[in-house]
Amino acid sequence: MKYLNFSKKLAAFAMSVLVLSACDKVVTPDPMGDAGQTIVKFVESYKLLNVDFIPTPQTIELVDLRRDIPNSTELGREMTIIVKDDPGAVTAYDPALIPPPPGMVVIDPSIPKVGVNYTFKMKAGDFAKVMKATITNASLLSLSNRYGIGFSIVSADADGKIQGSKKTMVIEIGAKNQYDGLYRDNGTFVDLINPAFVSAYPLTYALITSGANQCEVWNVNLNGGLPGFNFLNGTTGTYYGSYGYVIGFDPATGNINDFHNYYGEPGRAVTGGGDPGLGTGPPNFASSNTRRAVLDPSGANKFDFATKNITIKHWMIQTNQPTGTGPRATFNETWTYLGPR
Repeated sequence: MKYLNFSKKLAAFAMSVLVLSACDKVVTPDPMGDAGQTIVKFVESYKLLNVDFIPTPQTIELVDLRRDIPNSTELGREMTIIVKDDPGAVTAYDPALIPPPPGMVVIDPSIPKVGVNYTFKMKAGDFAKVMKATITNASLLSLSNRYGIGFSIVSADADGKIQGSKKTMVIEIGAKNQYDGLYRDNGTFVDLINPAFVSAYPLTYALITSGANQCEVWNVNLNGGLPGFNFLNGTTGTYYGSYGYVIGFDPATGNINDFHNYYGEPGRAVTGGGDPGLGTGPPNFASSNTRRAVLDPSGANKFDFATKNITIKHWMIQTNQPTGTGPRATFNETWTYLGPR
């Protein structure tokens, strides 16, 4: 076991909202008074869009383009804004981001494009334009890659001034399955070797898509975020080293059909909790210290499609301990869905 640094940072997980509606946002313009100049900008310089890991097309909102107008007279003028594809902005932001596969992201054809340039027309009274796109088949995205697309504002007529800090926009696109999200873990925990080990519920888990119906389970508040289960040794925080979860579901029934130790599967990322490269791999997925994560067959062990809650009973088996091939620790839990991560 290792001692716990109770970090409250959630930096390991970027919170994001998937926009699936084709309706534009309803907002109210905020004139800047009788003086000043119309400022043209992107609302954001970066955002993460997690799309559903499904083969059917889905609509997302890529870019929100605005003009901040100084007075009602300027709002009554038409304006043409040119925006270009800018892969260099993506590289400058994060060289690890790669372009999506060809044909994966189809920009709304109602926005005219010539070469790399898109033409946005602000009519009298308009102060916002949204660029939408269709993700044609997100199931073809590799979960081991990070994808990005970028845009830059090239020009704005009618004496519009481009805001330098909001001139470029980078969108990172990731895929998520229906189980992906934040969960509150509550239940009972018993260590059959050391009765001083008691629960520290509630815990917060992030289920992170690692397959069409599989997720890695990261403990958000455990040492800044890593796969693992933390508890109390008396009154002192601690956790099981080289022990975390990978969970999989039957998409038809919601039954949990895969549950094993993250640190027993070579190829998973090394964390402060252990090195999966030292694990045995299938079928037991035992970590270097012989720990395994196994379902207790007496549990419901199921994802509820209506509530997105998970009911699960499971065991930690550690064969180098006196409990041998039997459970060393038992867990009877409900993971309550909180929302997207």
